[in-house]
Amino acid sequence: MSTMLDTYQDSATIKSLEREQSTYLKAELKAGFPRYIETRNHELKIKTNIIDVGSISTNELNACLDLIDHNLGAIYARLHGPTWKMDKIKEMKDSGLIYILLKDNSTEVSSKLAGFLSMRILVDGDLSVLYLYEIQLDKAYQNNKIGSQAMKHLSTIPDKINMNRRYLSRFYPLDGISLTVFSDNLGALKFYQAQGYKFSKMSPRDKKLKDKTVEKPPYYIMIKYSSAAYL
Repeated sequence: MSTMLDTYQDSATIKSLEREQSTYLKAELKAGFPRYIETRNHELKIKTNIIDVGSISTNELNACLDLIDHNLGAIYARLHGPTWKMDKIKEMKDSGLIYILLKDNSTEVSSKLAGFLSMRILVDGDLSVLYLYEIQLDKAYQNNKIGSQAMKHLSTIPDKINMNRRYLSRFYPLDGISLTVFSDNLGALKFYQAQGYKFSKMSPRDKKLKDKTVEKPPYYIMIKYSSAAYL
C-alpha cells in the first residue's frame, strides 16, 4: 500500500503531510477526550485543552518545559549534559505535534497547568505509530488517576483514526501508540506496563554481563498495539 509519504521525500512536502496528519489526530483527540478528566479527588477539575504546536503560547511551552525539568531534569542532565533544555525546547516545537494541556479549573481565579501530553503521528522503523512524546504531571497532582485516565482515553485514538477512510487513502493505518521511557524511571515503567504497554522489538534491552550484573540501556521503547496491528 503506497501512501503520500512514500511519494514525496522533500522536507517541505513531508512537513506539510505531517501537518495534515496532525489535523486528523487533533480532530480525533477532540472527539475522544472528555472536557474534564475524571480524578480520584472529586474536588479537582482538570480541564483538557487540545491544541496544535503552532497555537501553543510561549508561556505555555515554558510551563511544559518546567514540568519536564521538575520531573526528569536530573536524568536529562546526566544523559545529555547541562544544555539539554535547548535541545528539548526544539523537540517540543516539532512539526505536527499536538498538545493536550491539563489545567486545574478547581477555582474561578486559577487555571494552573497540572500536566500535559504531547504527541504526533510518525513512522518508527517499519511501524506507523502515534508517538507519545511526553506525559507529565505536576507532582502536586500525581496519584489522582489523572495520568491513567488520560492514557485510557488516548488508547482509543489509533483505532478511531484507522476507521477514517480518507486518512487511510493517504497514510498507513496506525499500528499503535509508542513511547520512550528512561530505564531509571521505574515508576513510569511500571505505570506504562499497567496500561498494557510492552517493549517494542526495536527497543534497547538489558544486557547480562560476564560478572552476572545487568547493564541497562539509557531508555526503553514501548508500544501498545492497535487492532490494525493484529490484522
